[in-house]
Amino acid sequence: MKEKALVFEPYTGFIAGAQKVTHNVIDILKTKYDVTLILRNSKSPNVDELKLKSKYKHIPFEFFLSKVFGRGSSDSRSNGLAIKVGMLFLMAVLNVYVFINVLIYRPSLVYTYDPRGLILSGLLLKLLNTKLVWHLHGPINFGKTMNKILLSSPDIILVPSNYIKESINSGSYDSKINVIYNGFKIDLVDKDKSTEFFEMLYVGTIVPHKGLHNILIALKGFKNSAITLNILGEYHGEYKIEYKIYIESLLAELPKNIKVNFLGWVSEPNKYYAKSSLLLFSSVIDGVINFNDFDLPIRI
Repeated sequence: MKEKALVFEPYTGFIAGAQKVTHNVIDILKTKYDVTLILRNSKSPNVDELKLKSKYKHIPFEFFLSKVFGRGSSDSRSNGLAIKVGMLFLMAVLNVYVFINVLIYRPSLVYTYDPRGLILSGLLLKLLNTKLVWHLHGPINFGKTMNKILLSSPDIILVPSNYIKESINSGSYDSKINVIYNGFKIDLVDKDKSTEFFEMLYVGTIVPHKGLHNILIALKGFKNSAITLNILGEYHGEYKIEYKIYIESLLAELPKNIKVNFLGWVSEPNKYYAKSSLLLFSSVIDGVINFNDFDLPIRI
């Protein structure tokens, strides 16, 4: 009989990078464990695909989750009293909920990811003999006390790069942090040579810290080359309206030889990889965008 594992998935919405990694982790866990998923009670590409992978149950209080966190972004400008009370309520009841499920299922490990997953599911598991694995996909910037709580709760912390490990400044927690680079299975395809343009590809959610604006600013300097930029992703996060306005202002400044296609969220991007000459990564670590007398902070 296989050992058991619980996976707490705190996100809904589209399947972005962290969600795709979680899907891969679940596939790996299923080779050794009897896996039960604890999912958001909502309809979305991420949740719908996860339901096909393994048996599952729903996280309670979806109404409050959607009000406090929305469908996926960890950003939130809504820091009023009602939101703070709602967050404390969810932290309390969902940690107890997961604690009870661990008592019922007796899993050997619990897996979750990013700060939201940990604060909603993993704060009480030190009281039980269950290994908590936390996958952190970006730096944490919650202050010394909160960072200490987050780092002390898991038994194992997975990060996708040495940069994130070093940014944590983990000190005594360093021995529990393991760097495992993200891997994605992309079916091998032949390069499509039929296109007459130099094609660039941006894949990811369209949020300030992903740096799409830097790509567009750089493209302004290409006055004579015929270039096509294909963008796979959706605007997302707390500043999506302001950021979209800013991006549209940059598009208006591009020379006519630059063509930009917004193709939205794509479930099978292989054909775009095949015909692209260049895949772009433009993440911004820290900075401020100023437009229309509005300062938009960027920090990952």
